[in-house]
Amino acid sequence: MPDFRAADFPIFQFLVVVVHVFSAIIWIGGSIFLTLVMIPVARGVEPPAVGFLFLRRAALRFSGIVRVLLALLAISGALARDGRGIWSVWGRWFLVD
Repeated sequence: MPDFRAADFPIFQFLVVVVHVFSAIIWIGGSIFLTLVMIPVARGVEPPAVGFLFLRRAALRFSGIVRVLLALLAISGALARDGRGIWSVWGRWFLVD
């Protein structure tokens, strides 16, 4: 298995950080959008049951996206730590070195 250290493969490390940052931006931005835009729009729909169903459908769609984003965040975070040489410290802590 290849060793993806930052000094050995800087493009890989750059891509890992880009994926990590964009995943966090999309997750947080989507959460803010759902809270600040979708909830007021759903409250303004008549009848209220239609607004609730609209908000529920949007939230369920976003929750699927969030699962993927959280997986990307976890994987890219672990790879970024490994690329900086920090993983060995955590490996000793969790006995997986």
